[in-house]
Amino acid sequence: MDEKSMSLTLLKGMSLIDLFSSEKEGLTPTLVEKSTGISRAAARRFLLTFKSLGYLDQIDDKFFLTAKWLEISGKYLNQNPILDVLSKEIVNLSQEIDLPVSIVTLQGGNVMFLCRSPLRRVYASKLAIGDLIPAHASAGGKLILANEADENIESWIAEHGLKKITENTIVNSDTFSQECKKIRDRGYATSYGELEIGMISFSLPIFIENHTKMAVVISSKAHGDMREIDDELISYVEKKVSEIKEIYTNYLHHGG
Repeated sequence: MDEKSMSLTLLKGMSLIDLFSSEKEGLTPTLVEKSTGISRAAARRFLLTFKSLGYLDQIDDKFFLTAKWLEISGKYLNQNPILDVLSKEIVNLSQEIDLPVSIVTLQGGNVMFLCRSPLRRVYASKLAIGDLIPAHASAGGKLILANEADENIESWIAEHGLKKITENTIVNSDTFSQECKKIRDRGYATSYGELEIGMISFSLPIFIENHTKMAVVISSKAHGDMREIDDELISYVEKKVSEIKEIYTNYLHHGG
């Protein structure tokens, strides 16, 4: 979008909220300045404004998110009851294959978890709905990107980069582009220790009107040989994902 059409002040303020994570539970004006380039004085004004609106608490010079953000997420979930339906579908799938299952969507340089089965955790960090992980190192992120036009993939790489997370993470742009083409041809994506050593996953798309809006991700801890994803499992999950896609399509066409 053209910058002339946007409120740059609001853009800067919201970029501050994106800094909160499990590693950065609290923010200081100095940390915001280092992470965003916003001046310390401006960062403090943004933080105090969010505090006055009830979205942040303050202890000394550190600011923390409040439960008021749940009102926003609650409104989103209320307006998108299909997520509740999809959650039930992936819980059923997770129980059938005895592996954790998630649904993710692309959010800037990351993928965001929209649904997760509570079967068991495979990531070192405990991930919940709304959490983000780097798209280029995850099966779901690579899958969604792979189904974009080549020029869009190049633009995404230029904007977000390919940060090294583990020794297996693809950090070369040409190699990543070739990986996306392979994914596009075979119809699914994999991640072998690219996000965490010892964690493997594969992902299949939920196509809506020929565009990948979301991806279903199945993850597991590797035992011995990292390449443990077999064709039979992929084929079974592919059939289930087709059913999930049909449910989602019917919801979009008929309103639930």
